[in-house]
Amino acid sequence: RLVLGLEIEKSAIGDAERNCAVNNTDHCRFILGDIRESLSSLKINPDVMVIDPPRAGMHKDVLAKVMELATERLVYVSCNPATLARDLKALVSSGYKVEEVQPVDMFPHTNHVENIVALGMSG
Repeated sequence: RLVLGLEIEKSAIGDAERNCAVNNTDHCRFILGDIRESLSSLKINPDVMVIDPPRAGMHKDVLAKVMELATERLVYVSCNPATLARDLKALVSSGYKVEEVQPVDMFPHTNHVENIVALGMSG
């Protein structure tokens, strides 16, 4: 199975490629660029999407494309509960259902908590 990563930071792609080499993984490909353009240019419909947007949440164009793709499984990683709630409201209205939420305290003794949300298409 192909794993495709879309990333705006060149250094993050370099890190991912080095991790693939260290782990003898040859089924990963990476696209450098803004997800607003790269997601729209994809000619495949993924089985699973993992989305980790910035604090501002998903850009409205990205959110619209994700809802259009209607990928069966979606994992949303968020560091901002407010934008997570906003984006989940839109995703649920488009047919997704929240299956599980897992908070992760990566920064002890601060008010920052990552939330990982597993979603699936309802019906």
